[in-house]
Amino acid sequence: MDNRKKFKKHAFSFLLFLMITGVVLVLIQFANWLPLTLQKETLRRYSSLEEVKASLPALRIYVPTYFPQTISWPPEHLFAQNRPFPWILMKFNHRDSSEEALIITQSLSGRLPGQMPGEFKEVTEKVPYELRGRQAILEVGVCRNGEQCSRIDWREGEYQLTVFMTAAPFDLIKIAESMLH
Repeated sequence: MDNRKKFKKHAFSFLLFLMITGVVLVLIQFANWLPLTLQKETLRRYSSLEEVKASLPALRIYVPTYFPQTISWPPEHLFAQNRPFPWILMKFNHRDSSEEALIITQSLSGRLPGQMPGEFKEVTEKVPYELRGRQAILEVGVCRNGEQCSRIDWREGEYQLTVFMTAAPFDLIKIAESMLH
């Protein structure tokens, strides 16, 4: 009899432990899910443009229709927010490697303070450029890794758009023109 009582006591303790562990895991999952639900419009990472459009329907997203074959689709990194101001960042890699090849940002608040997307070691040329009737700034230079890189920056309606690419400006300009509506 004594062994039977010990077994029941241990079995009950084990089941109670499993139940408490399960409740704690559910509470942890809820704690992770709650901020995303309450703060849908703050900066977060997305897995696809469709997810951004579903979560932030008021946000207008400018996506290129032209991509050189050297760049992989979909974006490797995609961040967006609607608060405190609308902003999107898309990073694309080279098709054959995991190195960044193209960075696109758009912001309603104008040019963001601080560092612009993409890093120049040296800007060799900075010129005004007319992008299908829009005034843009085109920069060409050398990236930190020694490769040629280029960036174009312009206003599209109420958005400030910036496209940075680790390549000569020819494909960059084609990409930027394909974003215009």
